[in-house]
Amino acid sequence: PTVKSGRLYQLEREGDPIDVGTPPWYDWLEEHDSFLFVDHVGAVTVRKNETGHGESEWRASRTRLGKVFTVSLGPSRAINLSSLQIAARRLAGKQAHVGSAMLSTASPAASTLPIPQTAATSGSLRSLMRTKLYRPRSGSDVIFRTRLIERLNVALGGEITLVCAPAGFGKTTLMAQWVQTLDRPSAWLSLDEHDNELPVFVHSLAAALQTAFPEAFGATAALLKAPRIPPPEHIAALLINDLADVPDDVILVLDDYHCIHNREVHTLLELLVEHLPPQLHLVLISRSNPPLPIVRWLAKGYLTELRGSDLRFTLEETESFLTRMLGSEAARETAGALDERTEGWIAVLRLAALSLRGTSDHASFLQHLDSYAARSISSYLVGEILAQQAPAVQEVLERTSILEQFCPELCAAVIGSDISHEQVQATLDWLERANLFLVPLDKRQGWYRFHHLFQGLLLQRLQTHWSQQELATLHQRASAWYAKQGLIEEAIEHARVAGDASEARQLVEAQFFRAFEQEQLVLVEHWLHLLPEEQIQRSPFLLVARAWISQAHGQLQELPPLLVAAEQLVARGDPDTSEADDPPFRLLRGLTATLWSLFHFFTGQTQASLESARSALAWIPPAEEHMASHATFYFVLSNQATGQEEGALAAVQQALRDQSTGLSSTARLLYAQSYVYLAMGKLPHAEHTARHLLHIAREAELVISQNYAHWLLAVVHYEQNRLDEAAYHFSAIIANQHQAHFWVVQDALCGLALTYQAQGLGIQAQETARTLIELVQEQHNMRELMAAFAFRGRLALLQNEVEEADQWLELAGEQDVRGPMFFLEDPPMTKVRLLLAKGDEVSVARGQVLLTQLLQHVEAIHNTRKTIQVLALQAWAYDLQGRETEALDVLERALTLAHPGGFMRTLADLFPLAPLLNALRKGRKARHAADKHLDAYLQGLLAAMNPVPAQAGSKEDLLEQEGLEPLTRRELQILNLLDKDLTNKEIARELVLTTGTVKLHTKHVYQKLSVNNRRAAVTLARALGLLAAT
Repeated sequence: PTVKSGRLYQLEREGDPIDVGTPPWYDWLEEHDSFLFVDHVGAVTVRKNETGHGESEWRASRTRLGKVFTVSLGPSRAINLSSLQIAARRLAGKQAHVGSAMLSTASPAASTLPIPQTAATSGSLRSLMRTKLYRPRSGSDVIFRTRLIERLNVALGGEITLVCAPAGFGKTTLMAQWVQTLDRPSAWLSLDEHDNELPVFVHSLAAALQTAFPEAFGATAALLKAPRIPPPEHIAALLINDLADVPDDVILVLDDYHCIHNREVHTLLELLVEHLPPQLHLVLISRSNPPLPIVRWLAKGYLTELRGSDLRFTLEETESFLTRMLGSEAARETAGALDERTEGWIAVLRLAALSLRGTSDHASFLQHLDSYAARSISSYLVGEILAQQAPAVQEVLERTSILEQFCPELCAAVIGSDISHEQVQATLDWLERANLFLVPLDKRQGWYRFHHLFQGLLLQRLQTHWSQQELATLHQRASAWYAKQGLIEEAIEHARVAGDASEARQLVEAQFFRAFEQEQLVLVEHWLHLLPEEQIQRSPFLLVARAWISQAHGQLQELPPLLVAAEQLVARGDPDTSEADDPPFRLLRGLTATLWSLFHFFTGQTQASLESARSALAWIPPAEEHMASHATFYFVLSNQATGQEEGALAAVQQALRDQSTGLSSTARLLYAQSYVYLAMGKLPHAEHTARHLLHIAREAELVISQNYAHWLLAVVHYEQNRLDEAAYHFSAIIANQHQAHFWVVQDALCGLALTYQAQGLGIQAQETARTLIELVQEQHNMRELMAAFAFRGRLALLQNEVEEADQWLELAGEQDVRGPMFFLEDPPMTKVRLLLAKGDEVSVARGQVLLTQLLQHVEAIHNTRKTIQVLALQAWAYDLQGRETEALDVLERALTLAHPGGFMRTLADLFPLAPLLNALRKGRKARHAADKHLDAYLQGLLAAMNPVPAQAGSKEDLLEQEGLEPLTRRELQILNLLDKDLTNKEIARELVLTTGTVKLHTKHVYQKLSVNNRRAAVTLARALGLLAAT
């Protein structure tokens, strides 16, 4: 029996499939003892086991390399689709490190990562070729350069080594030889033009470092799953912190750094060097001076450099090399002359030696060289060498010169005709044995590259002797092969060079929905950068892709022109019925409508949002659950905002009952449900649903969804005056801010500042607000910057700084009353706070006008949470105008809405309400309208108006409340030392432990706090009271 796509299929008998989670499903489980569960991460076997207590327990298992991995599922009643998916994902994760051990024995085609399915599940930014991470192997004719090796060993005492010389001076060969002599770990990265984009460079860098330390660099690698890439300053901080966790000294070699011309990448490297942890030594190999502060680093003693004059062969090295190539007699005859003619240029010397092997008249050959300048000898020599080769060898050399790296299958595909990859492999083997400028890249000799100088000369010959059409054909073949392997970036590049921009566009279009489903927005954004703008403007798919990226960056104003342009392209195509029913076409229309729904919702057009969501759900094919969950999300939110709360909750329940819904879709639906409860003012319901969301998101490692759950819980706890818990959840978002949507981080900073202020920590509140301004400024989003200025004004009012608040609100400018009022900060409400705080007649009157607009708006969008806030402000305004009866009536109305959900801070943050609250209590007592629950609530509100310091003694309760395992004494010691920015080595010395033990304890700290780096651990530890606040 097999469970697939949420249904049980029984092979042993006829009958309809059984939906998982239905009564027939649980009946079936009672009568059977095993089945196979198939999911996109793989298949697992599920078996029933007797516990020995008259009960049975189901377990999921998976075997890899002879080792069995098992996860408990519990009794039959606990098994639903979500629990099976979580188990499958956990088992896949447990095997990951086992599978990586097989890379070295994989076939050449498997040495590229990833194929499409792997790319979808790995979360990798791009189709990174593993060969970029291999240290090139040395040929049999390479001589050991003792004088340079000794200089490099001395250079290890500094931070960075620069090896800079033109092509052909043996830079890469020397550094590969040197690294091989060392007894410390090393990481190698061969850069290319693709690494010029910051996210691609970071991805490559993290992958290289993880070859040395597979379990390290989690925070840096996690950026690949982020909705946006942070600026170089933030990446450098994460990378430096990750480096502090590695147990050993490490050498990082960045080869071909001359390929990098992106200022952001240079900035990242400069920041890294300026704050380089002692365990890392950086090596840059480049053909030209990199645009880095080389002179300053030399002056500070950071840098050692080897230049062309250092790398040239001496006469002794020339003779030693020629002896290996030609024999001792020929070497003695030619060494002096070749050293003089080549000027110690190693690649040219090799070309000359290869040519000499093909002639017996060495004197004539050397005399002929005299007619060429040193810099033009190489072209002549390549021609001589090719003339000595068989036509089949010449064909392989010339045609494959268009490839930066190649394997036999790729060569065969590019060459075409009837050549097989076995024939190509035989030719490559011969070329390697002949030392003909072929560099093997992996241990199985499956992937190669030409020496850069040799490749350049071959490419010149190819471009001279072949037509543009013939060259384009070669690139088209390469593009087709790469696309078939799932290496989309390489496929795009070859299609572009072939002059086939439309093919490059179609490659991205074909992959867009897969990348969207995996939420790899950074990947899609990178692909778009590779395409000509005119191709993007011709594709409705790519315009919609750009719109989705824009909304993730918080740039809502960019959506309408992009969506309108996409719709116009679709309309001009005038698709017939068959095209309209085509799944990609339906997905395009569905995603476009979803984006319109999102835009309408956040701009306050709730009815239009609802209609667009309905349209999206009608277009999206039923099988596309991930896409449908996005549309359902806005369908639910817009239903609530149009007053159809019960319809919104029913829609969520219906979608959640569909047991085939994946975990990411389930998380999105729970987020919608919790938000509906929050808007309705049902804080306990919102908290319950958000905790369920957090549990699922943690189990399934859905980090973005975890941050949504933290935001919901933080807002609920802040409103309920549970300040320690609010601080923890706000801090959890900030600790993992690079894996959260921008608005979540922005609101978390607002919330944490408010929490600190409520705890009497005014200085920390101000520092947090300053961080908010810095964050928003980095995004270049003027609307959000104005909102951040407004929040600074709100904080100033809470600190009784009315004049300062006035200045901030002037910077914020006038903002319309519109939108869903989703967040903690609403600039129009803060404007009201300022006007009422001024207290003069004109200001209060202006405040009342604005409050009238706000009340109409929040009631129109059925936002009970914000209605409470507007009514409380209105009570304050009436009180300032001396209209006490109206003030008390409005306040009582606010309390009627606030009390059932337990709202506290919305009212407690308005200190001037204290007299009204007291008057209300006295009035109720005078009328004998006592209600002990309401009286206790009013007493709690009055008490909450006084700052409540964080309760250090409650940290154990807080840990238990949030489901976090307490830290051991040793783990707390290590956490305190992490806070002092000590590396793992320094912590080991401090505590007299091995670095391995420190690494294990640090890993446990991260796991217990649900973080992946030391800065996040320290941030959360402070919020939990495990470290002193600073």
